Amino acid sequence: MAFHHHFTEQRPDETIVLWIEKHWIRFVKVLSLFLFLGAIPGIAIFFVATMAFTDNDFARALLLCFGLMYELLVILYCYITLLLDELDLFVVTDQRLVDITQENLFHRRVADTPLENIQDATAEQKGFLPTILNYGDVSVQTAGKKSEFMMDLVPRSFDMSKRILEIASEKRSSLREKQAFSQFSSSVTTNDKPLV
Repeated sequence: MAFHHHFTEQRPDETIVLWIEKHWIRFVKVLSLFLFLGAIPGIAIFFVATMAFTDNDFARALLLCFGLMYELLVILYCYITLLLDELDLFVVTDQRLVDITQENLFHRRVADTPLENIQDATAEQKGFLPTILNYGDVSVQTAGKKSEFMMDLVPRSFDMSKRILEIASEKRSSLREKQAFSQFSSSVTTNDKPLV
């Protein structure tokens, strides 16, 4: 499968094999957050401003101004929350697993490990919605500096963890074949001249 994605930490000689973004349920999470924090209090502030302060235009204007500022802050907070979820990814290339996590607006964490260091990948779906909508958490254990890579809200989490293990297994097999071939070719030659 050809990917048209590119990430800033991508090396020139590597190709993307698997691109994993979070499940679309993250939009529902942000929408419910907006409704809870923004829409319901916003409507209440609007009604209080129009009903309670019918005689005092300054008080009504002040309350409406406060309500608009509050709504803008809620919209900004929801946008940042959505952006942080959108920028979190797992990328599996033909050489390594890359975990890109956007901690906040100005803090991005990138961790990677060679594919041959991947020891296990597990998936977990907890609850009614994750089971019905087929998303969950994927955890990848490695033998590298960072021993565990974790991503939440992964679509088809069981398939993704299985695919990560398959890609890592293919990489290990390829490395074993190259190593066996190089050992064989070095044992066949004598004094840097082939025996054939």
